Amino acid sequence: MPRTESLETRWVELFDELCRSHSIDSAQIAAPFFSVRAVEARAVLYVGKATNGDWYRDKFCSQSSNVSMKERREERHECTRNFLVEEAPRYNSGFWYFAKELNTEAAKKWNQPIKTSFQHIAWTNICKIGASKGNPRGSLLKKQRDLALETLLLEIELYKPQLICFVTWDYAFELVRKVVDDPD
Repeated sequence: MPRTESLETRWVELFDELCRSHSIDSAQIAAPFFSVRAVEARAVLYVGKATNGDWYRDKFCSQSSNVSMKERREERHECTRNFLVEEAPRYNSGFWYFAKELNTEAAKKWNQPIKTSFQHIAWTNICKIGASKGNPRGSLLKKQRDLALETLLLEIELYKPQLICFVTWDYAFELVRKVVDDPD
């Protein structure tokens, strides 16, 4: 099994484990988020904290017992692709406004026409399992910390971004520092 599939399977398994756990209220966690490659080869890896809200949890949970792990992983990728095409361009938040501006500037720098709002953006998050309100903290962050680091390093290796942009402020700074291997 390729490394991406293996990591994504581990994310789904972690989500399932968290839903069964008594230490975390499963209604308070979002369904797993998986990144997708940018449309264009030259890309910016745009790193956020975690998804906002439940990340289409009802759909993911309603099908989980009826489909294979492969189908569960594919549904998460499709969810991200659909969000980037249909919803993110309409969001009026600083996070998505900056992503659109970054995409525009990347297209100009690389002398390419602007085809979509996010053609040069490969969006990912530090935490692949978000909180339904706010960002993962405490045990929810702790339980995914190692897997988050491993996944982010693999995404950098696979996507080969021209630029990595952390839009995280000081959230999970110790993980960001490990990724960039620079204490400052």
